[in-house]
Amino acid sequence: MLGFHSKEPMIHWEHAISLAKIEIQFMGFSDVRGILAEGMSAGDEIQSTHMQKSISEIKRIAQERY
Repeated sequence: MLGFHSKEPMIHWEHAISLAKIEIQFMGFSDVRGILAEGMSAGDEIQSTHMQKSISEIKRIAQERY
């Protein structure tokens, strides 16, 4: 499905997070995580659901760290 890269067959098309992790780890950071906001081109309801899921994940990581 267009705009979803966390599951097969599209998982191999995701390069932004994996590349950013390598670059940031190269700079010496060890705990590197990325949030994949999927479905941004899949319609308003799906977009809203996945955006809220991503925001919740960001908040969870921020609370864990700080």
